[in-house]
Amino acid sequence: MPGFLFTADQIATLIEFSGLAGPVPGSPLYPLPPESAPLHPNHPAFTRLVEMHALEEKGDSWRVNLMVGAALRASLDPHEAISIGIGQQPRPRGFAVVRRENFLAECTVDGYGNTKLYFPLSRNQLMLLMGDALTSDAPEPEPTGFRFVGTAEEAFVFAAAMRELREFPVRLTADRLIEIVRRDASVPGYVAPFATSAGVAPVESLAGSDGAVDAALHRLIEQGHLIVTDGALEASPAASEVLGRYPETSFAVSRTVLEDGITRSQRLNVSRVGNRTLVFRLQSPADGSRRFEWAEVNRAQLRALVTAVLMTEEQFRLSTAGAGPPPAGPAQETDIVEAVNFCPYCGTRMSPGFRFCHSCGKELPTA
Repeated sequence: MPGFLFTADQIATLIEFSGLAGPVPGSPLYPLPPESAPLHPNHPAFTRLVEMHALEEKGDSWRVNLMVGAALRASLDPHEAISIGIGQQPRPRGFAVVRRENFLAECTVDGYGNTKLYFPLSRNQLMLLMGDALTSDAPEPEPTGFRFVGTAEEAFVFAAAMRELREFPVRLTADRLIEIVRRDASVPGYVAPFATSAGVAPVESLAGSDGAVDAALHRLIEQGHLIVTDGALEASPAASEVLGRYPETSFAVSRTVLEDGITRSQRLNVSRVGNRTLVFRLQSPADGSRRFEWAEVNRAQLRALVTAVLMTEEQFRLSTAGAGPPPAGPAQETDIVEAVNFCPYCGTRMSPGFRFCHSCGKELPTA
């Protein structure tokens, strides 16, 4: 399979000679570095494009190699973009895969504007690569069973409490937590992850109402994530084990489908805390509200979650439908499953024919 490494100026040159429009939002190439510009034919980097056969002579001008052009078009205006990123901007590590119709290619851009194009790919190759990357023989600890699912308000208050308990392991009262939440609501770095997912209204309500903080805190205590001991707040043993220190490493898997003028996105954030794996994702229940989820998973669960993000709905349905014929009798399994509209465990909308939830991975009820 061909593989190329281009500078930002070489990409700008290929775009100019291809006659394609610039990258659309959602493309790995969006936005191109502002200083990038097409190269003059006498430039050594232009000559290198010719030597790589990325550019070919066409009379008195040049044309982009057909396969390179197909990969470039898929990268500039993809129907689907999958990104696996490790680290933080401006120079994250990882890779990205794009799809336009049935053509898949890797289009990975580093923090310096250099672009790797590798093509063609298949979705099975992508899932095998991810499966290999997530496979290990190292022993795993006994799971804590930690799982938080709550509103943006509850998640923000929980995050503020855990941050305070991590950094200042002293007595934390409910009144003190209200002051901390009000303070954190003015810190952009703390607000951004919630505002981009659920809007600014939840954080604003916490900053302006002690009652909103009290309600979220009551829910956290009711769920057992925070415990009141002698008038002070403490983290539950499970929360303390999983969230009691900052992650050593993390990566994110995201998949965006851009078709028919509609953009649909899924994102899974994974962190390694000691020898435990913590995932973060957003849920979209049937009532239209957003739910924030933190949960400890083992390697098998993580591979299933990542695979579910990368699969198309049709692939996921085929992979979980079972090879044997449906059981005999009037109450066949396929008839029962088709009646399921939402996952009863996480609230994700389900398409007919699914046996497992493609969000939480749990088997759907058959009765």
